[in-house]
Amino acid sequence: MDKFVMLLRKENELELENMHSKNFDIEIFSDVILGLQAIKKLKPKLIVIDLATSKISGIEILRIIRSNPANYHTKIIVTAKNFNMSVIERAFNLGADYFIKYPFKINDLEKIYELLRQFNDYTNLEAIASKYDYDWAIGIWETSHIFFDKM
Repeated sequence: MDKFVMLLRKENELELENMHSKNFDIEIFSDVILGLQAIKKLKPKLIVIDLATSKISGIEILRIIRSNPANYHTKIIVTAKNFNMSVIERAFNLGADYFIKYPFKINDLEKIYELLRQFNDYTNLEAIASKYDYDWAIGIWETSHIFFDKM
């Protein structure tokens, strides 16, 4: 079962304590440090970050998570009750995949995750070529690796 990790404010954590999913194992943290440790250990498929977390801001958490190459393919959804567009824009610039207004339902997260997951097939030329059997594109991909490895 895929794992979701949520880093939320204490009052939001209490509201979502009973959130369950048939498709995902959900871990909720209001302590940012414990949440970041869990992300490193659990390697979740989806992380939900409240932009108004305590101790460390949601934007800073996002920057920390995205600075680790191991989290490159992890999907990140940011959330907030009260927000302004400049903060959301900054979150997207730092690597957020989606914004959802708080409060939300678990089935909303599941739908968003499925949509975001579909983009994994299109991360590079090789993935596109193999999906559609474009042998010529695979040749270009292999040639480019040889060229750039010599530089």
